[in-house]
Amino acid sequence: MTASAYKNGEQIASDFLDDRGFAYADGFFETMRIVGKSIPLQHYHIERALRSARALKIPLSKARLESELAGCLSKLDSKSTAVSIYKMLITRGLGGSGGYPPVDVETNLYSILKPYLRTPKTAVALSTVKDRLPLRASFCGLKLLNRLDYSVAAQGHILPPGTEALFLNQNETLVETMHHNVFFISKGKLCTPSLDGFGVRGVMRAVIIDEIAPKLGLTVESGEYALPPFLRSEGAFITNAIDGIVEVTCVDGDDLSRSALVTDIAQRVNELFSI
Repeated sequence: MTASAYKNGEQIASDFLDDRGFAYADGFFETMRIVGKSIPLQHYHIERALRSARALKIPLSKARLESELAGCLSKLDSKSTAVSIYKMLITRGLGGSGGYPPVDVETNLYSILKPYLRTPKTAVALSTVKDRLPLRASFCGLKLLNRLDYSVAAQGHILPPGTEALFLNQNETLVETMHHNVFFISKGKLCTPSLDGFGVRGVMRAVIIDEIAPKLGLTVESGEYALPPFLRSEGAFITNAIDGIVEVTCVDGDDLSRSALVTDIAQRVNELFSI
């Protein structure tokens, strides 16, 4: 008997479901913003992908990543100025026995290109999820295929329009939203959760820390922050590589102070995405 696979009763290629990324969440992903035919933050995505591959012991070279990116970008309209989304999934490939990985790993790269159809947000409300995330993750900071901690915690959490879910850990300190890192302003400093135990070290988070803050003469502090200091902040925003900067106006119905500094940071970020 040969292997066969079915989706909703219809036969499909079996090797797709045998891929360890789908069978065991054995891999990671990157979601990138394309403007025209370029990825403005490409080097940040490549650097994080290579860090993830090293941590998970998945063979992956910079040359292969760049080749995959170039091949997919070549399929876009050369005259396009539209914004697109590029999602790349990197898995350990096929093989192994159950949870045991194969001896000879043949890494698989899956690429998904799709138009950016959302209306860009300039402001958002946050709603704190009741269930708390764990204190420690096996591979903290990586954008793993396994997102079950977030999905289970958010199950049943109702989000009104224009609202994002905010997660805290079991020590009652800030982690992040479902898709964004968190920043707030306190005494003129930019503060952001350290993510030493749990959370994703986002590409836009790195851009803010490495590029934007120094250009604006801002000090960045990372640490463990409870919710009250966040609520008393002089201004707050969330970040990711797709949305850029989105100002936070309230948390659980409580209005936050708003700062012109958030607008200055957003302007610098928007310049990165201009053609």
